[in-house]
Amino acid sequence: MIIVATSFTEGYPWGSRYAGSLLEACTNAEVRVFNIGREDVETHWVNRDCKARMCYTGLSYPGTRGEMAQHGHFLGALDKCESKMARKRQRSERDSDVIVFTDADMFMQRWFTDFELDWLEEVKEGEVLLGQNLYDGQTLEEESELIEPTATFYLADNLFPGWADMEARNCGVIVARRRTYERLYDLTRPLLPACYSCFAGYAAIQWLICYCVQKWLTLRELPRTIHVHGHVDPGPDVTFDEEGRAFVKGTMAVFRHAMNLDPHKNWETRSCRTGTNLTTDKHG
Repeated sequence: MIIVATSFTEGYPWGSRYAGSLLEACTNAEVRVFNIGREDVETHWVNRDCKARMCYTGLSYPGTRGEMAQHGHFLGALDKCESKMARKRQRSERDSDVIVFTDADMFMQRWFTDFELDWLEEVKEGEVLLGQNLYDGQTLEEESELIEPTATFYLADNLFPGWADMEARNCGVIVARRRTYERLYDLTRPLLPACYSCFAGYAAIQWLICYCVQKWLTLRELPRTIHVHGHVDPGPDVTFDEEGRAFVKGTMAVFRHAMNLDPHKNWETRSCRTGTNLTTDKHG
């Protein structure tokens, strides 16, 4: 089973709209939306075709900078959703679920194609799929300069052996089997204090996820047709239609991340059909 999940705190400006796009776009899927800090919340919806079911529920504070739960803090709440939605599956079935966990400053533009679904079903135990960050080949050493380093290279090298040449990836969308995601959570939790002692930036947890994946698991590429983001100029192969939807080489991306979102995350958009591209970064 494919589970599309996200989390955000109360009042997060893009959360509700993103949740609506998930329910609208998902087909034959389970959607999990976790409201951090509101453990009293419990709501269920189905989309208009009754093909997707959403569990909107509360989640305890993860205690990370920015209250990010992407390292796996949400995993324990998945079973809570199952029980609330009257599902009874064996643990072995749940272990094989493919989890697609995303940031919430997103918009889901479409459901996965049959080809993409087959590809997702082939994700193996131990594999974690992450997309390109700032540019192809960016290293964790280069990324470390952007997340407010507070420790010397020597200290970081002792705490995280081999980190410098590892790849920096964008963790806005993380894809893995549930058991693999649980393994990632077990790896990142004890290392968070050391990571936060080295970097003051809120994105330090994403640096740590990249490190743990490459140190103990297997990193695989997540295609930009699934996740395209606007933290940097996405390049000439990314174009937009009049509604602000993002296309990669003419193919509409599944998730549009930090692109054309109101308020404050807006790009100047041009027509996909004309082949012209964005020119001005307007997001905050």
